Amino acid sequence: MEKRNYTKCADAELKLETFCGESLRNGSFLLPGERELAAKLGVSRLTLRKAMETMQRSGRIRREGRRTEILPSRALRECGRIVFFAPGMHASFFQPAFERLWLTLKPRLESHGATPELYLDHDGRDFSSFRRAADSADIILLTLPAGTDKEKKVGYLRRLQARKTVLALSDPFLEDFENIAALDNHAVGEEAARALLASGCRHAAIVDVAFGISMFDKRREGFRRVFLSQAGNEIGVYPRRAPENGARELLRIFRNGFDSAFVVTDEHIGERMSLVLREGAIPERFKLISFNGSGEGIRCTPPVTCLNHGTSEVVEAILDFLKRQARSGEKTAMRKLVRPQLYLNKTIGEINLPLP
Repeated sequence: MEKRNYTKCADAELKLETFCGESLRNGSFLLPGERELAAKLGVSRLTLRKAMETMQRSGRIRREGRRTEILPSRALRECGRIVFFAPGMHASFFQPAFERLWLTLKPRLESHGATPELYLDHDGRDFSSFRRAADSADIILLTLPAGTDKEKKVGYLRRLQARKTVLALSDPFLEDFENIAALDNHAVGEEAARALLASGCRHAAIVDVAFGISMFDKRREGFRRVFLSQAGNEIGVYPRRAPENGARELLRIFRNGFDSAFVVTDEHIGERMSLVLREGAIPERFKLISFNGSGEGIRCTPPVTCLNHGTSEVVEAILDFLKRQARSGEKTAMRKLVRPQLYLNKTIGEINLPLP
């Protein structure tokens, strides 16, 4: 009974903390009344009171009569030095998905008292520079190492995690580290297949597959598993092309009788679909779904259905991991893979997800 009540209060505290963070980001420094807040969080008023007492003792809220003020958290100062490793040079990221992750994560960490640092990795930085940055960090947030010696860097971080916290944020090195908060690339393919099946497609092309790269292989495998689960369905697989060649290839795929295509790459979707759009094939005769790394910028390109990177969900997982570690002072393992979702549905039309 005590354990169940403790879990209930801990869950309520996490919900309240998340609500407080969202309120601060929206410019609100006051909590609503107890009855309204309990309803919003889906907890009893008694449980809410206990969660609020805990947060008040830790200095996260201040109560004066019926007024409850949200105080900016400083909890993550206890985590020490947090360094975000990503491929890039100077102030430029090589991959938009990692840039968006950093720009989303940085203010959230700062609002909780942390001062995150950015290390952009490239061929101009030798291994000793990478090692110094890793050695100086208490928390290492790793997207992908860059350069010709990236395997050496991964090996060093793998050994380093015995005495430091390393949190892997992407493929292809998820299997190398104990802690993971990243996109589920198998699920990228699975969700794309479900969307095309729900729109009636039976003959799909998987386009832009970079064979031998784990994240692309996982997307392809996830798509095949779900799409071919229905008898009579067929799949064609096409390797990665330059953007201008990819556009012509999509047009050939359409003319060869495919009713749909899943473009597994991250960028250049606008260029790749331009010729197909000119043919008037989308969305009536040819369903196109992509996985896009440029975020909401896709809204400025021709209409396409996309899957997102789950950036917000990954950021929440990182924050939860760091908060738990700051509170306990101990390493708490986490393996969290985030499923993507359709976020701009213009070439498929209204669909009913999920399918069995």
